[in-house]
Amino acid sequence: ADSARYKALGNSIALPPWRFVLSRIRQTGSKTLGSLFDGIGGFPLIWQELGGQAVWASEIEPFPIAVTKARIG
Repeated sequence: ADSARYKALGNSIALPPWRFVLSRIRQTGSKTLGSLFDGIGGFPLIWQELGGQAVWASEIEPFPIAVTKARIG
């Protein structure tokens, strides 16, 4: 069933505006990111694209946990 996937996508974020916000934070010299309730891993994914290191992510649902593990190990 796709219900876990649909639930995760329904709680997802729009990446373009957050890419802008995180790029500005990255410009301040920040190198690491921790993500609380990261959904399907959008924040860690963007942060790594910007050259940062995602050091932890927290989630409570099995599907988002699996997606985050696949993306950031």
